[in-house]
Amino acid sequence: MKFYFFSRNQPILRFISIFILGLIIGSSLAVFSMGSQIDHLSIENENLKHKLTTCESEIEELKESLKQKKYVITTIEPIISFANQDLTSYDRESYSLAIAKVIKEYLSSLKGKGIEDIDHTIVPQVLENRIINVEGQNFVLDVTTIIFSQKVIVYVLVKEYKSI
Repeated sequence: MKFYFFSRNQPILRFISIFILGLIIGSSLAVFSMGSQIDHLSIENENLKHKLTTCESEIEELKESLKQKKYVITTIEPIISFANQDLTSYDRESYSLAIAKVIKEYLSSLKGKGIEDIDHTIVPQVLENRIINVEGQNFVLDVTTIIFSQKVIVYVLVKEYKSI
């Protein structure tokens, strides 16, 4: 005994039902395959929005400094090197990002100030021998060089902090 969804007299209905079933399955697979791409693109979009806002603020500060014809600090760029060469590249990168973020927070008050208005002797003292906790590990900052221009470049040697 054979069961058919449609009688042999209605091949068009059978074809239409198989076609609609194929459309449903195909569209479901397309949605699942596009999901990860959409997630990746939305993260990249947020990253680009963040970069755009920081670049716009830097442009505004540069325009203001051009109007006043004096140099204003717009960005802070920490360059970090580690005394401990035993760290993996992943640890070195993750620690560098976290330490750079902390250094930028400490020196954020410099942004927007004129280079002539800053007491250059105090800035290294803000960071020198400062202990920073990153991912449960303590580090000591040793400032080697600071370059003052529209972009403040801070060279920092990071050492592991060993408590006594």
